[in-house]
Formats: sequence, C-alpha cells, structure tokens
Amino acid sequence: MIRIPTPLRAAALAVALGSLTACYEDLVGAGGDKVNVVLIDRSGSIPAEDRKLYARSIEGIGAGINAGGRVLVAEIGDTDRSHFRTLLDIRVEDSDVRLKREGNLRKARTELTEALPILLPEAPGPAAGSTRILETIAAAAEAFHADSARGGRLFILSDAIEESRAVNLARLPAGPDAVAGAIAEARTAGLLPDLKGVDLHIIGAGGDGTPSGVEGIRAFWQAYAEATGATLVNIGRLPHEPQ
Repeated sequence: MIRIPTPLRAAALAVALGSLTACYEDLVGAGGDKVNVVLIDRSGSIPAEDRKLYARSIEGIGAGINAGGRVLVAEIGDTDRSHFRTLLDIRVEDSDVRLKREGNLRKARTELTEALPILLPEAPGPAAGSTRILETIAAAAEAFHADSARGGRLFILSDAIEESRAVNLARLPAGPDAVAGAIAEARTAGLLPDLKGVDLHIIGAGGDGTPSGVEGIRAFWQAYAEATGATLVNIGRLPHEPQ
C-alpha cells in the first residue's frame, strides 16, 4: 500500500472541496443569492414605449435571479422616503434538493411575471409633480444591509431625471462644476446612502431637452455611484438582459 503524506492528503481534500464548490456555483449561479431592488417610475408622464422597456427589463431581472435571492420592487414617488411604497417582495428559498430548488425558482419567476399588470398598469395614474429618485433609493438601500456579505443589484426604471429641492436635474447646467454641486447638495440632504457592493443599472435614462443634456444626466449618475460606493454598470435605453 502506498501511503500519502498527511499534508498531501489535506491538499487533495482542499482541491476536491474547491471543485465541489465551483460545481455548485455553476449550477445555481455564482452570487445568485443577491438582493435585487427594482425602483419603477409609474407616473402618468411615462411614455408607453418606456413602459414596454420596463416590462421587458423586469422579465430579464426575473430570469436572472437564483436560489436564495430576493427581488424587491418599489415605486419611485414624488414624496420623501417616509412614504416609501413596496409593490412586491419575493424571496427565493434555497434547497439542497435540486428539484425543489428549481421549483422555487419557477414559482418566483412566475410570480414576478404575473405581477407585471399591477406593477405597470395600462392605465397609469396622473403625472407626478416631481420625480424623487434619490429619496426612493435612500429608503430602499436598507435592503442591501440585511446581510452585508451578499451584495446586490439596484435597477432604476426611469428617465433618471431627479426633480427635488435638493437636486433638480431638469435644470442642472452643463459642466462638471454643476455635477459636483448637485452631489454636494445630495450629501447635505442625506441622499447618499452606503451602496458599496451594489451594481447600479439605470434603464430608460433620458436627458434631451435638459440644460445639461443626456451626457449631463449620465455624468451625474456616474458621480452619484462614486459617492455612494456603487458600480454604475449601465445607463441608457436598452432593456436588462440576464447575464
């Protein structure tokens, strides 16, 4: 019998365990237990084509969730964070049993798809007096701190034009000084939550007709991501597709 030295046996066991972990991550998706926060502008001023863009993106978000994950959907309102309104909160239970895990995923994805008529009604309400995206993010950010090791993804389904007393992107002048000033105002108002480890996706972003234009809106959100510790993954008018 060939005797394998103890250090070699330990090393072989570590490699084997690493391979098992990799196989499990391939099966359920690495990082699949992330929190997914989806914030939707549902005011009557949103064009029909944007609602279709939002619906397709929500379907893509649902297709990308994995066992152990969570999808929290809330409305971007025109009031402060004390009026934060959750529309849907889905938690996907994990399981060591493959069939049960797959069943839990199907159930969660079906629930999200079936909720689309409620999340994006065909007859939306009246146009909002303002769009207070930063207040909504500040309220929703608590979801990312339930388990600091999990990270998360934040989806903003909106034209991304913040309109509040602290920051009004509809009137933001062009140039880096204006962006820096807007970020400073947001910090003073307590609108820069800790978003470290969060991937930020902005779907439906516009800016045409504003003083700073599309590039100014993009520049603000890039600066916002840097100020909060988030990573701005994409901003534009393409739907979200599962990775």
